[in-house]
Amino acid sequence: MKSPSQMYGGSKNKSKLGAMLNQQPKVKAPSVVPQQAPIEFEYKELSKEEAKELCLPHEDNQRCWNMLTMGAVADIYPSISKAGFNSEVAEAVEIDSKLHIIKGLRRLYCVTHTPGDCVFRVLVSKNMTKQDQFERARTGDIYDSPNILDIGFRLAERYQGRGEGVRMGELAEQEGIALGKVSEAIAFTKFPPYIYGAFPGLRYIRYKWLRYLKKEEDKLSKLEGHLPQVQEEEAFDSVQDAEKSAEVAFLHIKSLLQEPKVEAEKNKAWDKLTPLKGFKVDVKGNDISIKFNTENVDQDLLEKLEELIKR
Repeated sequence: MKSPSQMYGGSKNKSKLGAMLNQQPKVKAPSVVPQQAPIEFEYKELSKEEAKELCLPHEDNQRCWNMLTMGAVADIYPSISKAGFNSEVAEAVEIDSKLHIIKGLRRLYCVTHTPGDCVFRVLVSKNMTKQDQFERARTGDIYDSPNILDIGFRLAERYQGRGEGVRMGELAEQEGIALGKVSEAIAFTKFPPYIYGAFPGLRYIRYKWLRYLKKEEDKLSKLEGHLPQVQEEEAFDSVQDAEKSAEVAFLHIKSLLQEPKVEAEKNKAWDKLTPLKGFKVDVKGNDISIKFNTENVDQDLLEKLEELIKR
């Protein structure tokens, strides 16, 4: 049996092996990450009057408060008005004695528009960082996320009066939104007010409808006075009823924008025409089709028709 020194090729190699075995591995010390203080909340219950006085939208909330309607809260208003409070607690940050709503603007709207007494339940933080405020505001409405119109109107509110001071690229960077989405969102807010007023709420205006309206934007002015307006306080029994109302509104808009097909006077005479034997005339608006069977048509006439078509 070989000795350890023989197994490892002598004392020189043994010393190298010993050095390897005795060497302590180099372990990189973990970097020290400063612990962020936990967000502290205080639970509050506000009367309807207190909620109206103290609450306002947080600057990072993408919901447009001024464009909310009873139709826009058709899914949650019945339960809140019946219970007398919002069961899903809202979230806010206290700044200068005001409660800036991060999550729950629709709940606030329901409470403040409920007849009689109603309580607004909200968690209020005084130590939330700006970054946390931004992130929580953007992920707060999991049941009904703000759509592209909400985002557009909210951006228009926030940057109103700044003129050319804020470019689209800067706006996109500040808001953490793709440049294309910012441009499109703002473009969709420039339709006449009576277009939005024809719908129960912004949430019901589908994206493909907005694209259609944008394509027909030059014609929208002729719709003024021809679109029934949904009043802000008009309630709907269900989201489905509001969706049906929106569908009817869009189809009405589309029908008004479509150019009527006017049949030319000269084409009407073709309807009364009695064709020669072997010919058949079909009139559909401005489209006239002439069909014939070559076996039943005189050869001289066929040649004349051929000459006419070649011209």
